[in-house]
Amino acid sequence: MITRPLRPADLAAALVVRNAVEEADALPIRTPIDELEEELTDEGVSWADDTRGVFDGEACVAYAWTRLPPGATEDGWNVHVHVAVHPDRTKQGHGRALLEWAEARGIARLASLGTDRPCRLTTFLNDTQSRAGRMLTRAGFAIERYYDELTVTLGDRPSVGAAEGVVLTAWDADVSEAARRVKNSAFEDHWGSVATPATSWKRMVGSPRFQPEMSTLAWDGDDLVGVVITNLYPEDWPVVGREESFIHIVAVLASHRGRGIAKAMIDRALTASAAAGLTHTTLGVDTANPTGAHALYTGLGFVPTARNAGWAKPVHPAA
Repeated sequence: MITRPLRPADLAAALVVRNAVEEADALPIRTPIDELEEELTDEGVSWADDTRGVFDGEACVAYAWTRLPPGATEDGWNVHVHVAVHPDRTKQGHGRALLEWAEARGIARLASLGTDRPCRLTTFLNDTQSRAGRMLTRAGFAIERYYDELTVTLGDRPSVGAAEGVVLTAWDADVSEAARRVKNSAFEDHWGSVATPATSWKRMVGSPRFQPEMSTLAWDGDDLVGVVITNLYPEDWPVVGREESFIHIVAVLASHRGRGIAKAMIDRALTASAAAGLTHTTLGVDTANPTGAHALYTGLGFVPTARNAGWAKPVHPAA
């Protein structure tokens, strides 16, 4: 049994662990290899320094990574940590050892910033992941936030009126940078949000999962004021038992909130999803979202289908 940094050639072996955890914990997803690769090649992750895998011969039995986002949130700096242990190899100390490594690496990264702002280690778990939750609790993590996944049946929706004075269009690649700025501005008052860098945005809208016709732009004259980004994750459909689109981003500039723009943009995305032959649409929302998004979505017919928790541990890195 050896522990070492992951390498690109280890992706398939690590994916076996990820998918096994998703199945054992009844998660509503099945991560494909390209998505795992995106996680491990993010600009905030170094293969050599920010990943570890536990190997029994050629088989990966557990892995972990840490990621430093490109900026601080309104509450300070976070390092995201992720630990996965194959369900057949639990109770062998791998999870605890990898979490200890991830904590030490995260604290070192935060110390390198030389910041005097609050620092935390963060991670996310689905409500079904009780074993991992107990491990985090023992390590000093606590739940800070809940995020609901909400789903609507596309053939059974209330009618939505137009947003007065606003024109809705499908995605236009020529205004991609303007859409990124709208998203970043709109999310400034969202808990835990960090501005999306241009490189990450380009990768997102260049992904085969991104659906331009199911995405929406909102215009007030010549000004872009809102954006909805919609993706497809067909590898999840057999798991959840429905063919659905996933609304990844709903953003409206603060200056234009309260005019029904988000509702109208979502309605257009749902109509486009239905026209593509899909039966449902899902999105995620912070249950304490300050804009009232949870009530907006349930008013459109969305109902809860899953819940995730944001966990955090305050740390005090020495500069």
